[in-house]
Amino acid sequence: YPMPENPGEGPLNPSQNRALQCALAVEDLFLILGPPGTGKTRTITEMVNRLAREGKRTLVTSKNNLAVDNVLTRLRGLRVVRIGHEDRVAPDARHLLIDEQARAMQREIVASTERAFQLLKEAQSRWRTAEEPIARLREAAPRWTRARAQREEARGTLQVAQRAVWNRYRLPLDQRLAEVRKAHRRAVRAVRRADRAVALLERALALRGWPAVGTAVVAVSGWLAGWARRARRRAEAERSAFLRLARRYEEEVARYEAAVRGSPPVLSAKERLQEADDTLHSLITAVQEDLRQVHSTLTPSPVPLPEPTVESPEALLAHLEELDALREVVAWRHRLLAEWRELLQERRQALYGTLIRSADVVGATCIGIATSARFRDLEFDTVIADEAGQITVLDLLVPLVRARKAILVGDHRQLPPFADDDVRALLDEEDEESIALLEKSLFERLFEEAPDTHRAMLDTQYRMPGSIADFVSTFFYEGKYRTAPPLQTDPETVLFSRPLCFVDTLHRKAYRERKGGGEEAGYRNPGEARLLARLVDAFLNREGSVGVIVPYQLQVAEVRRALRRRRPDLNESNLRDIVATVDSFQGKERKVILFGFTRSNDWGGVGFLRELRRLNVTITRARCQLVLIGDRRTLVNATDPDFRAFAQALMEYVQERGQYLTVDQAEEVLRTDG
Repeated sequence: YPMPENPGEGPLNPSQNRALQCALAVEDLFLILGPPGTGKTRTITEMVNRLAREGKRTLVTSKNNLAVDNVLTRLRGLRVVRIGHEDRVAPDARHLLIDEQARAMQREIVASTERAFQLLKEAQSRWRTAEEPIARLREAAPRWTRARAQREEARGTLQVAQRAVWNRYRLPLDQRLAEVRKAHRRAVRAVRRADRAVALLERALALRGWPAVGTAVVAVSGWLAGWARRARRRAEAERSAFLRLARRYEEEVARYEAAVRGSPPVLSAKERLQEADDTLHSLITAVQEDLRQVHSTLTPSPVPLPEPTVESPEALLAHLEELDALREVVAWRHRLLAEWRELLQERRQALYGTLIRSADVVGATCIGIATSARFRDLEFDTVIADEAGQITVLDLLVPLVRARKAILVGDHRQLPPFADDDVRALLDEEDEESIALLEKSLFERLFEEAPDTHRAMLDTQYRMPGSIADFVSTFFYEGKYRTAPPLQTDPETVLFSRPLCFVDTLHRKAYRERKGGGEEAGYRNPGEARLLARLVDAFLNREGSVGVIVPYQLQVAEVRRALRRRRPDLNESNLRDIVATVDSFQGKERKVILFGFTRSNDWGGVGFLRELRRLNVTITRARCQLVLIGDRRTLVNATDPDFRAFAQALMEYVQERGQYLTVDQAEEVLRTDG
């Protein structure tokens, strides 16, 4: 069988796009009728993406888990959180579960903090290694203070000894210095007078050539020359006297310095000062070396370390206090991170709030969103309810109150809401309104009455051949259910000549129904079950995707028994996957669908086959081949008028567009194939 075009890829078709645009435009409620195979999941996915781009949070909900998972697993690039029980969530959606994401976040957080944690852990070890040089530094601080004091004391002693020697030489040196200063002043004055005399002489000599004063100048110049000579001799004498006194003073100073150098108290004081200086220098050198060792040992460090240089014991003490504080910070961070990582491992649920708050999309069933107190206060911009035609009014109200806007997507012409027998038993049979709340969905109540601005239909199906879909369109959707062009031509089939085939059991006794006894309510049909098992065997040998739908649990068990005998290689999981009631197949599809009507009697009883919406679901599960097996006589003469009309229309349609076979012809096909 060729695979039908995948509606989950490519651009939206016109009806999908109209539904999308209208749904986004309304502010309160929008309804989308999505018949089988029309790409409602694709449309919902695009809606969610558009809402997320607008910064709006969406709740995707449905009555069943599969519908929720079908949407969530198709979302890409969004933060999606699934709320629900792991065993009820599809395997390919389990990574979206909030607990799984919390585990992943745990692992991510632990991994992202691993380097910091290891650095802190290693830092703890390095601090222990640094304890020895730090202890030496603690001991060095008071020793440094004492050594510094001892040096100052030695310096003071030296100054006292030097002062004692100075006191002996002070008076004569002071006197000699006063004489030197006085001689210096006299010499300076004498030099200045000599300089003035010479200057006057030179000026007078320059005037000798002038007629008016020349004779007078000649007379004076002789006196000036004598004065200049006397002044120069005086200046030279004063200068010589100054130099003699200066040399004598220098000699006195030299004798003083020699006395200081040779003074035993001074020599002793200098020795003590040198010892104190050496001790202090050695201590400071050791401190700087220990500081560098501590810094080297603690590097790399998760916290910034102080520079490994200090200039005083006070600075050293401050440095040690800073190191102590940093060690406490490292220990505290290590302890806190260790406790936090351990707590994170034990309490994943502490991360739920973070995950929910950051999610663009949350997925949960209608009841699942209210099962935990953690999620009861969640609010959303929009709630999108898939399969809304199957959800009771009361169940749907649970998610609807969480959002300001609702988009309901469903098909009220397929399975209705499931009314729990225990709940129905509690209601008064005359309480029609309460029973209606259980049996009729809010989607169905609203869709027929909603204005066109608040509803839309997805009208093009991409699942099955047109020869199957056209009957569904005519009988269930007023001819508005169209088939995509690639599927309007029937594909080549195996075993049977048409995609739609009806096998008539001819009202034969071997194919009559049998009513369940005791607590086994319902009907079974062993002959039909054996034929179904043979067909499954034949199709499994050609196509792996086969499903059998029957209306009663008793018949499900009967078909499984027959198939188990025919195909012992199938395990219980395989059997459950292949054979089930229509309720179990809602939302699923197979390449080949086999349906057994089960009922075959003389009075036209068809039981709950009269619920035609179940037959709509059954027919539309097939992607390539639909084989119906039943007693034509019972079906077309059913006592229920609606079912009778359906059966008659179906038989006419099979004659026109499908393939009609008797059970004998079907068995001949199987024998030929075998």
